[in-house]
Parts: sequence; C-alpha cells; structure tokens
Amino acid sequence: MKYDQFLKDLMDGKIARVYFFHGEENYLIDEGVQKILTKFVKKGSAGFDREIFYGDDVDANRVISAVTAVPMLGGRKVVVVKQFDRMPPTDQEYIARYCMRPSPHSILVLTAKKPDFRKKPFLILRKVAAEVECKPLYASDMKEYLINLVATKGKSIHPQAAQLLVDRLGTSLGSLVNEVNKLLEFTRERREITVEDVAHVVGISRSFNIFELRDAIGERNLKKSLFIARRMIELGEKPVYIVSMLTGYFLELWKIQLLKQQRKTNTQIGRELHIHHFFVNKEIDQAMKFSREEIFRNMKILLEADTHLKTSYQKPGLVVELAIFQMLRKKRKAA
Repeated sequence: MKYDQFLKDLMDGKIARVYFFHGEENYLIDEGVQKILTKFVKKGSAGFDREIFYGDDVDANRVISAVTAVPMLGGRKVVVVKQFDRMPPTDQEYIARYCMRPSPHSILVLTAKKPDFRKKPFLILRKVAAEVECKPLYASDMKEYLINLVATKGKSIHPQAAQLLVDRLGTSLGSLVNEVNKLLEFTRERREITVEDVAHVVGISRSFNIFELRDAIGERNLKKSLFIARRMIELGEKPVYIVSMLTGYFLELWKIQLLKQQRKTNTQIGRELHIHHFFVNKEIDQAMKFSREEIFRNMKILLEADTHLKTSYQKPGLVVELAIFQMLRKKRKAA
C-alpha cells in the first residue's frame, strides 16, 4: 500500500500485527514508525511495551523473544526492527516465519531501504504483512503535501509559498518539514504562511546552500563564492551536486538572455522559465552581468569539473574551488 493509505487505515482503526515499511524516503518511514508507537504505546508503559532494534545489531532470537512477551500493562507491545535488510538471511527467514503466525498481543514493525523481493523472507512479508511503500514524493506532489501538513497544524500556507519552499529546498521531506516547523514558529501570531515568510526564514536558516552560492556567483563575488562552497562541502554537500546545480544556473542565465533578446517582459520570462516572481528580477539582473561568451565558457569549465570529479583522483573540494576561481577571476588588461 502507499503511505497515505497506511495513514487512512491507522485513522480508521485498521490494525495490522506486522508492518513492513520500505523505500528511499527515510522521513516517511520514520514518521510511520513513530505514528504506530504513539498510537499503541501508552506514555507510562514505554519502558516496558516498546523495544527498538537495528538489523546489524540484533539476532532473530532476541526479536522473537521481545515480540512474544506479554505486554506489562495489558495493551499492545510494539517491537521495531530498523534496517531489517541488514540482518543475516537465516535470521530474516526466522522472523518472516514468525510473521506468518504473529502474536495477538504485539505489533512488529520492520523497515528496510532496498529489500530484495526475489528472496524468500521478503516474499513472505509481502504476503502476510501490511506492506507500506515509502517512495520519495514527486516534485509535483510536494506542494500539496506541504499544504496538507500545515493544515494539520491549524494553519494555512499560500500555494505560492509552498511552491517556493520546494523550489528553494528541493524534495527532501526531512529538510522541508524542518523548515515548515521553523515557519510555524516564525508566524506564531498569524494564520497563514506567506511567500515573504518563506523567503525570510529559509534565507536565515540555510545560509550556506546552493541558492546562496548561485547568488554570490551572480554577484561575481569570488571571495564569498569560495567561502560558501567550502562551507557547503564541510557540511556534507556533494561536490557533484554543486557542479550540476551551477551548470543548470548558467543554462538558466543563457535562456534569460535569449528571452530578453525577444523583448519578453520580466513576468513572461519568469513564467516561461518557472522562476518564482519573488526572485525573477534578481536572476535577470544576474544574467545581464555575464556576456554570452562568459556563460558558455563557464558551462565548459563546469563540464570539465564534473568529468574530473567522476574520473580523476583530485580532491573534490579543490575541483569545485578551482572551477569557481576560473569562472570569476578577473581578466588581466593587456599591457
């Protein structure tokens, strides 16, 4: 079943004795597990009726012992095995056999990132467990998800503000939900989250992201660009991602110049290139700071950097810094 069906079943009181969450979207898996724990484990009994294990740190005997134990306070015991796909195959099969005849007093929750459904334990789980597939949401669905999420908190978010969040942060649910929580706190006294709120809060909380780097390069500020790039890499951003996003940025600047030549208005440019109206004027100004030749040269520099990152032994951070330096260095005047 899809994740939204799991939520509906849980709300309608349809309870399974075994849940199997799997997929690439860790946020949905973690949220689903937490919703089960919240619903079935009483606050006073959490120390007795809740056990959480990890697949690479537990054996099947311990899991079965926990899930067959009678709950202390008469409710249900919830046993969670995260990263079930990391358990040895024999342990996986032992637990899968238990799932065919699970205890009526307990709920077993298993999670996995990439289960191999060619193998027997996962084939059994597919038949006997409530299987919840947690795929990353498509970008087109993300705006609606955020609107609904904010509604559950008793507020509303303007559709353009929700889209701006996705445009600025991408489709990582964990990052988006984190920003939504900050926005809820920021707009504590108001009922609606606006575009201006998003621009303000995201700008503060993500000082070193790809958009800040794009702006620094658009300002032709070499020192600031290098500083932001270094901090992004230090904070765990992948150099290949940085180079890819900067390539897209210069492609966008080139398209802006083409549309300007066609005498398109700023509003028309923003609509055709899907640039949020809050940022379209700034990006058009940045496009005008580069000549056509510079844009093509910079895209060539970034292409070479991408090749080096994927094929050479150079330090990735150094490759990114060198590319930025080559793009923004000032040409020496002829003597």
